[in-house]
Amino acid sequence: MKKVLLFFIFVISVVASNFILTVEYAYLFSFFLIILFVNYFYERNKVFFFLFIFFFISFVWTVASLYYIESGVYISEQFRYGKATNSLSRLVYFYLIFIFGVYFAFNTFFKRRKKDIQRKTYRLSQIEMFAHSAFVILLFLYIYVGLKNGFPLLMGLKRFSYWEELKSFQKIIFLTPIVSFFIGIAYSFTRKKIYIYEIVTFLFMLVLFSEKFTGPFLVVIYYIMGYYVNENIKSTNNNVGFGKTFLYVYVPILLFFLIAIVSIGYVLLSNVGSGELFDKILDRALALQGHVWYGVDDCVINNKAKIDYTIFLRKNNEPQSPGGLVYLMYLISKYDFIHAMREAGVRFTNGFPAITLISFGYGIGSFIQFCLGTMVGTFLFYLYEKIFQLKPFRLFIALVFFNNIITNVFVMGEVYFIYKLLSIISIVFFVFDFFVLKDYKIKIGNIWTLST
Repeated sequence: MKKVLLFFIFVISVVASNFILTVEYAYLFSFFLIILFVNYFYERNKVFFFLFIFFFISFVWTVASLYYIESGVYISEQFRYGKATNSLSRLVYFYLIFIFGVYFAFNTFFKRRKKDIQRKTYRLSQIEMFAHSAFVILLFLYIYVGLKNGFPLLMGLKRFSYWEELKSFQKIIFLTPIVSFFIGIAYSFTRKKIYIYEIVTFLFMLVLFSEKFTGPFLVVIYYIMGYYVNENIKSTNNNVGFGKTFLYVYVPILLFFLIAIVSIGYVLLSNVGSGELFDKILDRALALQGHVWYGVDDCVINNKAKIDYTIFLRKNNEPQSPGGLVYLMYLISKYDFIHAMREAGVRFTNGFPAITLISFGYGIGSFIQFCLGTMVGTFLFYLYEKIFQLKPFRLFIALVFFNNIITNVFVMGEVYFIYKLLSIISIVFFVFDFFVLKDYKIKIGNIWTLST
């Protein structure tokens, strides 16, 4: 009954926000809808909530960014001022359909999973060994690269310029959140303070390498995912959420830390004065995430660009035939400006679900969003199983796929990543794991699959 009521509220809210209410009231309806559904998933299935928390944060942040943009601020990447077009309400509708698909697939598998499986906690030693070993290796690489080539923060270099000549070593940045996920699981079991020290060390190294926000944020959020998913697996009722200490002590400290390192980065690397610092941080926090959707929605609603399904899977061969997020960049901004950005290795952010919109429009695009959601939900269940089984190698493969493919496709909008070599190898491995190793306990009809 509750699900039917929520769906009815969703439909009414979408219709009201887009066809009945003024823009101001449509915003309120949209915010109400977000709070309602995020709270529903949090209360209903905390395992799902924490596996999907990265996307929840990205979604809410993009909505906040759109509200900021539509208040009339200048969008420097598009050389125009934003205005109230109600693109915010359309994003909420489009993204919630995606979330429904994710939850539908995940919950379907989750409910069919046998509940009395004994967890082989003796494998914890393998998780701990992997976490410690990976931490030591990454720390050694950070120090080696820093001593050999200099630490970009101390040299006054931005990360894009620094890594241009050291692309092979840049992978240590990409692997750091994955190791943080393992550290979160290990700390959930052991409560050893050394794991907290390792996370703090990662944050310190990232700051030295001019990672003002994204790098530290990913380390923290992956740690939270690993910790809380494992806490809920350990719990008999899967109902371990944020405690008061976390919300009222650790969250403010974390926000202060992130704002501080962003401020230091702007002062040291961009020579931003103290009088401009607040506006610069506000612009960095709220003007970037939503402007791609704002620009693409404007193109679709006002027929400034043609809907073309071939865009969706188009590989990025810029500048002749740009694809994915780069295509969206050229679509919504000036060619020379984007070309210069790409020459410097810079790109926009949050191209999903705008890439679905420009490829299929709102009608067919809604169905595509739901289907894409079911794919992500299926993968998240696989990731949950690997955490439950405490098998480091398989969990590592799943996290590499999540970090390098899933987030690039379903946050950045780089859909063509799905047929990159890493993606193909990973998917083949997952299929082998499921059908050959049969490493699950899921009810199919009246039969339970075997488990290794």
